[in-house]
Amino acid sequence: MSKEKKTILITSLIIFIIVLISLIIMVLGLRDNFKQKHNGTLYIVIKQYEVIDEHFKKDDEGIILFEAPFTDELVYEEKIKTKYGYNVVTIKNGKAYVKEADCPHPHALNGCMSNYITNDNNFLDTALIRCMPHGIQIGWEVRTNED
Repeated sequence: MSKEKKTILITSLIIFIIVLISLIIMVLGLRDNFKQKHNGTLYIVIKQYEVIDEHFKKDDEGIILFEAPFTDELVYEEKIKTKYGYNVVTIKNGKAYVKEADCPHPHALNGCMSNYITNDNNFLDTALIRCMPHGIQIGWEVRTNED
């Protein structure tokens, strides 16, 4: 490989790394910026919805089963039983996830047991966990003092 090609390759690699690091920093800061902008508190909320053919019933606002400020100190584990089945939801160390479920496909791609939510800036977590067959949704939301 010629010296010119090596220089182009190294320069391209450096530019790629700088752009990637910038994107990661931007994405990781979105949630904190949102919280600061709205001067709110991060809550974890677990809701139950009616289910039709393994999908949440349209226009159902859900019933809140659990809500609390989503802090690192929050510890919660509950076996949530519905007429469709059960989910064991665990919240600890700033992370919420479905520990166990009798869902027909709990390990399927994007299934409820393959996702988690954190109260921090983790790049790969989601904003919602949904067990469609059981009608359970776990999510975080920012609440302002007016809520």
